[in-house]
Amino acid sequence: MKRLTAWILTLVLAAGCLQSIPAQESGGHTYRLVISDCTWSEAFQEALNAGGYLARFETREEYQTVLQQINDSGASGYMFRVGGRRDPDSASYYWADRGNALSGDVLNSPSYWGYSEWMQGEPSFQDGDITECFMDIYYFSKEGRWVWNDVPDDIVSVVPNYSGRLAYIIEFDNTTPQSVQPSAGSWQDAYSSFILNQKYLNSGQQFGDEIESTYDNISFALHDLNTDGTPELVIFNGNGVYAGSVNYLYQYTGGSVKYTGIMPGANYNPYYYIESETIPGLFVSGAHTGSYWTDYYFMENGVLASEQVVSTQDSVDGPELSRTGNTALYNAYLAIKSETDGNMLPFYTLSEINKMGWATFIEQYGYSQAGSHSDPSSLLSSVPDEFYFSSGAGGWGSGITLHDDGTFTGSYHDSDMGSDIEHYPGGTMYVASFNGKFTDFQKVDDYTWTMRLESLNYDNQPGQDWEENGVHNIASEAYGIAGGDQFYLYLQGHPTSTLPEEYLNWAKMYMNAYDNLPSTLTVYGIYNVAEQAGFGGSW
Repeated sequence: MKRLTAWILTLVLAAGCLQSIPAQESGGHTYRLVISDCTWSEAFQEALNAGGYLARFETREEYQTVLQQINDSGASGYMFRVGGRRDPDSASYYWADRGNALSGDVLNSPSYWGYSEWMQGEPSFQDGDITECFMDIYYFSKEGRWVWNDVPDDIVSVVPNYSGRLAYIIEFDNTTPQSVQPSAGSWQDAYSSFILNQKYLNSGQQFGDEIESTYDNISFALHDLNTDGTPELVIFNGNGVYAGSVNYLYQYTGGSVKYTGIMPGANYNPYYYIESETIPGLFVSGAHTGSYWTDYYFMENGVLASEQVVSTQDSVDGPELSRTGNTALYNAYLAIKSETDGNMLPFYTLSEINKMGWATFIEQYGYSQAGSHSDPSSLLSSVPDEFYFSSGAGGWGSGITLHDDGTFTGSYHDSDMGSDIEHYPGGTMYVASFNGKFTDFQKVDDYTWTMRLESLNYDNQPGQDWEENGVHNIASEAYGIAGGDQFYLYLQGHPTSTLPEEYLNWAKMYMNAYDNLPSTLTVYGIYNVAEQAGFGGSW
């Protein structure tokens, strides 16, 4: 049973005119009324696109509260589609979930709380030759009350006089990602904080089975859908089991990352875009009510909107039908289809972003990192000088001394005491003495910085060897430093839950925390992304 707290309702006119109804108080559930002559199936999909679902009234209190707000908004003359339906071969109505599956109580059973809400003689299941499988609610003057009724999918095709009187109700509950996300002085910092540290916050909202927030089933991309110079963040849920997978859109506005909506698309179908300021949005294939569609998503007055470009009837291989009157949009679709124009939007998983580095990730989309710092002294003066890299077992290890200007000196050693003892009774030592410099320090969040390895120099070039006191010395690379140029600097107090697993494996040893992992880092860390090598340091 749903807990009722506060309710917020807005009225949305399909023509694009927005009228907000003041909320009684903030928080709790949100309802949005959308005036549209669309079919029930289209309303169901549009509710998902908005990040919610067609309203399901699970208590009388909830139902009465929404009716009161409909009346207060002056929208009582509309017939509202709600989220109840039946299967054609069944006489039982149910609430439909986000995957359009039916479950729970039978809505037209005498034992259900809403049984008395049905209009007299309803549900009728049939009106002449017209099959009725879907629910709506409206104010029926003959009975002097709001009633539930069953109707066909496309009411207007049956009763044209109803055109202009239809609407639907989108419900947003507490699992819908409506909350404001991390704030920062630039979209680069805010998005990087969201992706690299908070990971994917809304994995609980999806179709089908629970989806885990792993590095492999969630991927990210940037695209400016309204050409305002600030890209939106697209989060692709490639692990969805429903054809209309939950692909989230976020935007940076008012200094914060905020949830914007959903762009459903068939599993693993790519997004395409045209290099044109007049067509800045994204094209994507998706499943809609049994037919396959290509949709165009764009931003309009800060709100996610969509246009159905074409549909493929009956099957993927069926004939395509134009669904838009926008000639330029249709021609752009044809250009993409014929591969004469259009670009596929690249997506990257968390693992890939960690390996390439945040700066490289945003460069893929033609942007650069904001807030680069060439003088790191204020940062490095507050971290330890000494960092070490070791497994804790065996005879190998690397260590560096980090200076406030980003320069460092270091050494590496490993031993093989049983190697060629006939010639070298002291065994073999692999050693490196080196120096270098980190630069391009960029703040990700309060506990994370990125830095680039600008230079790395050796006292003895790797591969050189010499004998000293019976020991065969072989010059080696700076293990843990060499092999990558993108590094993270983690500050003490960094939440361990948002660290890359590859670094955390090293940090557990440095913190002596294999069994009882603390919630935050008790050491400072340096992480070589390409080599997955993690240093630890403490005062």
